[in-house]
Amino acid sequence: MPNYPDMDHSKYEYTRKGKDGEPWNTDIRHISILYRLSLALPLDSLIVEIGSWRGATATAYLEAMRWRPDLRLRLYETNIKKPLRHLIWKSGATIRNRVDLRGKAAWDDLVEPAALAYIDGDHGWPALADLATCLAAKCHVIAAHDTYLDWPVAHGSRLLGTLLRTAAGRHYYEDHETRPGERTDRGFIVSWPVGDSNWVLPALPRELTPENTNVPLECAK
Repeated sequence: MPNYPDMDHSKYEYTRKGKDGEPWNTDIRHISILYRLSLALPLDSLIVEIGSWRGATATAYLEAMRWRPDLRLRLYETNIKKPLRHLIWKSGATIRNRVDLRGKAAWDDLVEPAALAYIDGDHGWPALADLATCLAAKCHVIAAHDTYLDWPVAHGSRLLGTLLRTAAGRHYYEDHETRPGERTDRGFIVSWPVGDSNWVLPALPRELTPENTNVPLECAK
């Protein structure tokens, strides 16, 4: 993969704050992983995000699209927020013309196999419908947030994580470490078909251990 620059998160701070000013729940380190994954995608790839909210994670794909004019982005968000529309508009015509914002559920619409699909919508049973949709559409890399979130409303996301950890023929990487000042303990998982490891692994953090991946460690070197 070419030596792309690190993502500049400073200009997107407004996407990571809720209405009350509190920081949103997706950590910068996980947004950076989505950025690196997007940059590593094969030529003419489609990226799908399910649940964009204010656009914090969408910044990863939009930044990658500055360097990769072949990438396309589709966002599924049933409650579209003004910051998300602002983010897309401010990205500029050459990028926003490749962005498709759809105000509907993915399970009613997605049939095209995305190279990267990120699931962070409703964390109840709809999370499982989203996962089933991505698998049925033969999406390659499937990432998701809140796979370790110990809240009753997040039962779907936790089960989604279990399914991706145990899926046959797929590798996974997961981060649910507890870090001061971060919320990474909520869980962030990346799952991909074994055959795609040659382009997925270089885009992931190198700190792979038996506890957070099923990748043979010799493959991760």
